[in-house]
Amino acid sequence: MIIETETFNNEDFNAFSSWFINLDLGEFEPIIIEGPEQPESFQTDDWRLPKSLKLVDLFGEGYPQDSAPGGILDTIYTFIKSISEGIETQIALASYYPTGGHIGWHTNSNFLGYNILLTYSETGDSFFEYVNSEGNVTRIDDPVGWSYKITEWGKGADKVWHRARAQCNRITITFFSKDESNIIAIKNKL
Repeated sequence: MIIETETFNNEDFNAFSSWFINLDLGEFEPIIIEGPEQPESFQTDDWRLPKSLKLVDLFGEGYPQDSAPGGILDTIYTFIKSISEGIETQIALASYYPTGGHIGWHTNSNFLGYNILLTYSETGDSFFEYVNSEGNVTRIDDPVGWSYKITEWGKGADKVWHRARAQCNRITITFFSKDESNIIAIKNKL
C-alpha cells in the first residue's frame, strides 16, 4: 500500500544526482533479465522478486569499479550511508535505470514492513505503478528531480504488486524497516 508520495528539494541529493548524471553513463552495463513482465493473475500469483528487469545495481557489477576514496563506488556508498546514518534501516535497492530501464511486476512479499523509495527522474519520463486495494493499476508519474514514496509491503491478501519504468535517466534508492518510525526518520532528513 502506498502511504505517502511527495517531491523534495535537498542540496545533498541534488549534488549527488548532478554528479551521477554527469558520469559517462555509457560505461554502465545494466543487468538484464528477460522474462514475463506480468503475472497471469495479480490475485493468485506472488512474484516476490521481478522476473523481468533492466537496471544497474549501484552496489553490484555493471559499472566502473573505482573504489578509491572519492571514486564512483566510494561516492555512491558514502552518499547512501549518509541518508540512513543513525537510523535502523536496511538498504533494499540502489539502482540506476537507463533509458528503457525497468523493474517488472513483483510484490516484495519477502520484505514485510515499510519502505521509502527515493527517486530521481532526469526528465520526468518515468513512472511507478502498483495494484491498489480495488485491484486496479494505479500509475504515479515521477516528477522531474527527487521524490519519495512511503510504502507498506505485506503478503497474502495484503501483498502489493508494483513495477517501475524509465524512458529517461532514473535513480532509485530504497530503504526498508519493520518499524515505520525509522522510515519517517529518513523522510524527515529530506
